[in-house]
Amino acid sequence: MMNDRAARSVAPQGKDTPAGLSSLEERYAQELMTRTQGFRDVLLSYMKEVQKERISMANNLEVQLLSLIEVCDGLSGYIRQYEGKNVEGFGWIVTVYSSLLQRLEQAGVAKIPIEKGEPFDDIRHEIINLADRPPKILVRPTVRYVAMPGYYLKNKVLRKARVEVDWAPRPGVSGR
Repeated sequence: MMNDRAARSVAPQGKDTPAGLSSLEERYAQELMTRTQGFRDVLLSYMKEVQKERISMANNLEVQLLSLIEVCDGLSGYIRQYEGKNVEGFGWIVTVYSSLLQRLEQAGVAKIPIEKGEPFDDIRHEIINLADRPPKILVRPTVRYVAMPGYYLKNKVLRKARVEVDWAPRPGVSGR
């Protein structure tokens, strides 16, 4: 028979006891939680950077599309001015203009439909000129002339249409 002292020396002590195992498990669980939290923080930081980059790319795309629209506006003015005249290179200009419009359409850009006489809408229109002074009787402004078309980019206004407005009487109101 073993004496009590010998039994204690052979019996598991410290880490190998059930209390020691639970302590070891707790340390491993804590370390795992710490590493998991670190990984989560890195992942969240990465996701934020990707989101910032996407926003930057979208803004950059809008700037580039606006630049192309300005070029198209210039070409459109040239085409209107020299249409029907025998100008060298006119056909090439029309081809470039058509190609640029096609590229804009492929990128999701569409003209804002505007008709003469429609009510002024500050979301889609930018006033470049008022036809007259506003009358004394309350009236609403309406589109008189579209100087430059506006454009949507996937249902978002990319550039407002530049319009002249006139003062149209409200329904049921007459005179100026």
